Amino acid sequence: MAFFVQHGYGKSDKITRGIQAGHLQGVIMSPRDEDPVNLQSYVASLRQEFSNIPIIFDTQFYVTTVSPVKEGNLSSYPYYHAGLTRGDFIAPADIGRYIRESIDYQMQLPLSYLVSPTVLFDDFQDPWSQIALSMAQESIAYQANLRGAPPLLISLVFSETALRSADRMGEFLDIISVFQAAGFYIILRRSNDHYTTQMDSSTLQNLLYMTYALAELNSFEVIYGYTDIMGILLHVVGAAATACGWFNSLRQFSLSRFQPSTGGRPARDRYTSIPLLNSILVIPELDSIYRSGLIDEVLTATSYDGILRTDPANAPWTKDISYLHHWNAVQQAIGQVATGTIGQRLNSMLEMIARARAIYARLEQGAVAFEPYSNSAHLEQWQRAIQNFRTDTSI
Repeated sequence: MAFFVQHGYGKSDKITRGIQAGHLQGVIMSPRDEDPVNLQSYVASLRQEFSNIPIIFDTQFYVTTVSPVKEGNLSSYPYYHAGLTRGDFIAPADIGRYIRESIDYQMQLPLSYLVSPTVLFDDFQDPWSQIALSMAQESIAYQANLRGAPPLLISLVFSETALRSADRMGEFLDIISVFQAAGFYIILRRSNDHYTTQMDSSTLQNLLYMTYALAELNSFEVIYGYTDIMGILLHVVGAAATACGWFNSLRQFSLSRFQPSTGGRPARDRYTSIPLLNSILVIPELDSIYRSGLIDEVLTATSYDGILRTDPANAPWTKDISYLHHWNAVQQAIGQVATGTIGQRLNSMLEMIARARAIYARLEQGAVAFEPYSNSAHLEQWQRAIQNFRTDTSI
């Protein structure tokens, strides 16, 4: 089980440092954030330096239907068509052209997989989901006739709200479970634009089941983009890889990344605490924990966070240190729950959740206050989702 980096704006040497440090085992490329010449050069350099790491190209074709749109470099790519509507997907010839252009472009790069282009949908039975299925089937047929083509991942990009109906999800799974592809590259559009580890427990339960059904029951390779800390749960039920980047917009997927900015303040510094299974604010939350004498309860103990042990408010917690720590922390957590049978992995995850709840309780007794997206609400959601998943699957 692997942890990938979600490439994006401002990469500098972030990706190579993360791979060299052993925190990252693969790369998912973003054409929005790199023009074609630079992207091709960068992928070639990654392949030369790290010959065995998986490299995936997310075509971001789903952005073609977003309006208003901030497309960045996407308009420079030959397969990208701005401003598409449902009417542009009625003719099979048009869908075939989108597939050919997207896959032919990927064939020029030294990639580990091909990724099918797709569209974003909000419900497993809405018209856009049917277009996504048509594009997937056309991609399978086209890739099968390409000599020497890398294995194909079917791309699915859907809203969190789609997971509210287990029945509709189940019917969709029945269709995609017979696809002749190597696996799936899945992106979940979060309903909340805030950086959060919280998710409605029934929605999360259905996401766990989707992962389990595809990976464990049907032996597909399942790779998730933009999963961040919550990706730990997906590894427990069979995901082959999860991913996140350095900015919050590269850790969880929201369409705001592809839309004109409405302003807002810069993101505040955060600290990823695996004991809490959460990312909390350095100021005031971690600083308050330090002043309560409980700092050692929440430190992940990576090679980066020792500087926070005394006086976090004045520690040199730079952005570069923060993202390296974050990747190392998530990678460590994945390692803790990714071995053994699925039943053993679920037990390990529940034990981590129980420990985190106990730590949060001690912190609250010590008068440490958390903001709404840093508190312990996610732990009850995660626990309930796992328990209901186990009941339904008899694991």
